[in-house]
Amino acid sequence: MPTPSTVSKLLTDEIARDAPPPAAGNRIYYDGGDRSERVAGFGLRVTAAGYRAFALTYRIDGVQRRDTIGHFPAWSVEEAHDEARRRRRQIEQRRNDQRAKRRSKIRAGGILKSLRAQRGEKPVPDASETAVGRCDHPQLAAAPAEADLSLITPEQLAAHLGINPMTLRRWRKQRIGPPAAQFGRNIWYRRDAVKAWLIALEQEGSR
Repeated sequence: MPTPSTVSKLLTDEIARDAPPPAAGNRIYYDGGDRSERVAGFGLRVTAAGYRAFALTYRIDGVQRRDTIGHFPAWSVEEAHDEARRRRRQIEQRRNDQRAKRRSKIRAGGILKSLRAQRGEKPVPDASETAVGRCDHPQLAAAPAEADLSLITPEQLAAHLGINPMTLRRWRKQRIGPPAAQFGRNIWYRRDAVKAWLIALEQEGSR
């Protein structure tokens, strides 16, 4: 485990060159100075043998990770700092995507409970009579039953799930939610794919 140390100002090539190595193991000299200029977790790792490399320490999925950016002096502090900032943006985007997925699962779980309650109050309609069961695509409406190609529009699915169609659009951009297919300018959802998605959420929620 490296020994952490924070310098009093932003790292420079001079600081990176003169940072004393530890007696044993390695030490990380983290960026200091103004919070608006430094990159959280960016630092210089120096080993007892004098090896120097820039690294970025961060936490994701509840686990602390450390990525090596490049060796000093092959990489200058400015170059390593820019690369650390770029990687930090990617990490934040990944965190945002994970939060969005968790929110969609929570929302979908609530939708599933609502659908269950509805089914407990009255018989489940025949698949051919429901929005999720009806095929509105002109080229597939006459497909045999065994092909199971029943399709619905985003608007129909949103109404069936009790959500805004824009939510489905956002899910598609984030590649979460039930899988969709595009025919020209039209977006379609397959009934069985929606059902499989809901079942997967149910199984994940019961773990």
